Amino acid sequence: MNTVLLAGAGQLGSRHLQGLKKANAELDIWVFDLSKEALAVAEERYNQVEETSTKNVHFVKTLEDVPTKIDVVVNATGSKPRAAIVENILSTKSVKYMILEKF
Repeated sequence: MNTVLLAGAGQLGSRHLQGLKKANAELDIWVFDLSKEALAVAEERYNQVEETSTKNVHFVKTLEDVPTKIDVVVNATGSKPRAAIVENILSTKSVKYMILEKF
């Protein structure tokens, strides 16, 4: 099972989450956002999509809760916190691939 971290659960991040749920792969998905409101919206949107294979999803407000080894990071944060979040992830986690959203 691959581990995916989605950093940023806002408008685009929650849509990425829906796409991850549709993927034909077993995934352990970690959704990180500082806003509990954004996490709630992301969870609501996640539940609107039919699951195609086994998924574990976790909604967290701190990166400390995320596993150390991550296969894919999707960074869908805003431009202001993006650099700090990327630096935090790369300095505390082992990441195979990172996708940066909204350049």
